[in-house]
Amino acid sequence: GGEPTLQAEFLCEVMDLLPIHKAIQTCGFCETERFKSVINRSELIFFDIKHTSPEKHKLYMGVDNGGNLRNLEYLKCSEKPFIVRIPLIKGVNDDADNLSSVAKLLNGSKNLLRVELLPYNTLAGAKYEMTGKMYKETYDNKTLFHDVDEAEKIISGPEYQEELVETAVIEPKNQIV
Repeated sequence: GGEPTLQAEFLCEVMDLLPIHKAIQTCGFCETERFKSVINRSELIFFDIKHTSPEKHKLYMGVDNGGNLRNLEYLKCSEKPFIVRIPLIKGVNDDADNLSSVAKLLNGSKNLLRVELLPYNTLAGAKYEMTGKMYKETYDNKTLFHDVDEAEKIISGPEYQEELVETAVIEPKNQIV
């Protein structure tokens, strides 16, 4: 894991040496010049969106999302094909307001291939234990969508690009902890 654009200079050097198809997964948390440098060397971008609200993004992710959203705007206007991935976290970003906001943000994207809705991975707690930290859910679980069908309906409403939304269901048994 980790944000690859935080090591943009090294990443670009390595990417320049690789004569293969290159894909990158990012949330866009970096300076726009770094972001441009990395995506210009990539053939496919996976862009994670965790929250559209600057306040809630800062509350749950610890940082403002202004740079992330600026880089998403750049990506939307670029010629690069991209896939948006939204990890649905109960009570954090699975509400109708956030999902509608994501859909509005993505509307009109030139090369958006699809949107993937990812159910929250509860195996994250194991990583905490391995580092000696205590894992506890600190967010409200009252607004949990019991499945991603409702989230899919909201983000792919009639005014949005319905055919682009997919649900990526990841079975815990197939994941490496």
